[in-house]
Amino acid sequence: MSRGKRIVVDEDEWARLQAAARRLRDLNENLPSLLDDVRGAVRRDLDRELSVVADRQSAFEGMLATAGESVRDLERATTVRLDEQTRRMTEQRTALTQRVDTTAAELRQETLRLLDAERARVDDTIARERAERAGQVARLREGLNDLVSDKERAARAARTWLADAAAMRDFIREHLPHERFAPGRLAALEQRIAMAEGNVAAGRSEAAISVAQETYLQLSELRLDLEMRDREWRQARGSATGQLRMVSGLIRDKHLCKGVNQDDTENDSLVEVDWWTSGKLSRLAVEVEDLLEQVADDTRAPGSDELRDLVDRQVPILKQRLQEIAQEAGALQLASQIRANIADSVIQVLQENGYGLDDYTYEGEDYRAMLVAKVRHNDGSEIVIRVAPVPGDPPGCTLDIDSFDTATGSDLIRWERARALAERLREEGIEVREPQESGTPDPAARDVERLRRPPQTRGEVT
Repeated sequence: MSRGKRIVVDEDEWARLQAAARRLRDLNENLPSLLDDVRGAVRRDLDRELSVVADRQSAFEGMLATAGESVRDLERATTVRLDEQTRRMTEQRTALTQRVDTTAAELRQETLRLLDAERARVDDTIARERAERAGQVARLREGLNDLVSDKERAARAARTWLADAAAMRDFIREHLPHERFAPGRLAALEQRIAMAEGNVAAGRSEAAISVAQETYLQLSELRLDLEMRDREWRQARGSATGQLRMVSGLIRDKHLCKGVNQDDTENDSLVEVDWWTSGKLSRLAVEVEDLLEQVADDTRAPGSDELRDLVDRQVPILKQRLQEIAQEAGALQLASQIRANIADSVIQVLQENGYGLDDYTYEGEDYRAMLVAKVRHNDGSEIVIRVAPVPGDPPGCTLDIDSFDTATGSDLIRWERARALAERLREEGIEVREPQESGTPDPAARDVERLRRPPQTRGEVT
């Protein structure tokens, strides 16, 4: 007669054991080598961004050398403001890369502080620039009366302002991401240039001068707006890249973790985090690399607000997910070890009652799966022990004991044996519930060799 008995490890006890694994899975963000790598990466990223800014400023100075004297005078104040922003970018690079005593958390908070401070300064500078442009327009209009009285002089002035406006338009179109930060504004100003050109061609120089001057000032304002927004964005991108590299480094560091014991201590075993979590670590690594590629790609990179959100919100979420994956790996490895301990205790009790070990394996030879053992008595009776994982957080565990007897025996004996096994597990320090009836077992369960093979080779669906 065949009978099955099931013993379930107590949920509170199982949670206590799994907590032991989780407590030893905190992320070590402050590894000196990791922080040094991140600082070096941030330094290189910000150096590249500063190089782009410097090359663009050099190109603008070349354009300005051929401009009219009035335009060169107008751009002096703008140059001072941009030089100040360049100085701040250099200071940010220093702040984020040269303090060797900075922790990872402090580095992220300093990054957010610098990004917020730069946003406030840029907004303030652009507002002051617009106010000054309005004053410049008023002063230029006051000088129009002297020009319009001399048509030839007015025509020359109109052509000069138009040439300067066209040069500024071409510079913005070639060097600045106007569609990212000010979509449609350059196109609208191009229409005003065309209007002024039409006035010159029609001999209406006085009208052309007014339109050309105002258009140039608006183009100059647009250039400052774009330049400062782009620099702010480049700072944010360099900072976000550094934080993502931190996560990437933590993922590499968590490839292997030390195993844990039931008493919360570490042991010398190594836990392959990606294997125990069925590829979760690899998938997270790919996700982070995809984000790094997106941020580095000028055509796909997020805007300044999204980059700040990445540093402020998404990076902590990624770190939390990494910690949970590492904790899950430790919990699953400990769960596997507990299943083995349970099986060993059961086998020992049965050996004391005349049974000998016949076979022992994990399903599919996978330590994450169910552990199966079979013992045999001299009278031909067999008992199959299955210690199976139960998915969840934390994962659970069930113990099934199937008896295949050659002769009809007392079910009371089987119940007493199950209770004895439960008591033995408690003596081993594992709290379990009282045994339960699990029905008539499947005779195929006796074929341990079949379970040793991977499910796909047994014609089963996994």
